[in-house]
Order: sequence, then structure tokens, then C-alpha cells
Amino acid sequence: MAGVRDFMIVRWGRLYPLHFVMLAAWVATEFALAVAGNDGTSGRRAFDPPFTLSGIGPQLLLLQAVGSDQGETWNWVAWSISVEFWTYLLFAVGVFFSDRGSSVHCCW
Repeated sequence: MAGVRDFMIVRWGRLYPLHFVMLAAWVATEFALAVAGNDGTSGRRAFDPPFTLSGIGPQLLLLQAVGSDQGETWNWVAWSISVEFWTYLLFAVGVFFSDRGSSVHCCW
């Protein structure tokens, strides 16, 4: 299982930093809107849907594409990163269990 762990750490390191930076930029924008005292005259208030505080958790955990009922929130294009990350995990676990007892070993 160490091979799966190492593989996922590498994948996480490839996907997560950019996702986190972009999510932080969205959150900072909402905070700036709140600090500016937006009263809704521009069309919406800070932290109104789809940019709710409750939507940050699934985004941080890359759960937006796997059953999260939040819809398109925050960094909405990151749904593809969510799918990619969880597909990597399924692939790694599948290879780990299918490779047991075999003389063929994967590259990680």
C-alpha cells in the first residue's frame, strides 16, 4: 500500500497547489467585496450563492465532482481536477489489488 500512498502524494502535489491558489484568490475576492461594504447594488452581496462559506469545504477536499450537492461554487472549473484526483486513486488501488501475486510491477 506504500506504492499507492506514494503515487497519491505525487498526484496530490501535482494537482492541489494550483487549485488551492485559485480557490484562495476567489475567497480573497469575496472578502474584499465584504470589506468594501457591498450592499448588493452590483447584483449580489459578498458570500451570496454560489460563493457560500459552506461551499469551501468540498472545494478544499476536491469533492465537488463526487456527490457534493453544492453545485457550481467557487472555483467551478476545478470539477475536472476533482475527477482527475479521485480517478487517480481508483486507478492506484485497482492496480495495487490486481498486481498481487503477479510478477509485473507498476512504475511507482
